[in-house]
Amino acid sequence: MATDTYTIQIRQRGVVTLPNALREAYGLGEDDVLTLVDLGGHLL
Repeated sequence: MATDTYTIQIRQRGVVTLPNALREAYGLGEDDVLTLVDLGGHLL
């Protein structure tokens, strides 16, 4: 399985924009909810 790396930026008020390629690949849209996991210094 290949690993793709994306660089994202945290904007005003903590807003993060996912790259379009990821949104399309996973069928993500406005108001979808994602889970962020803190692995002791790494975010998943």
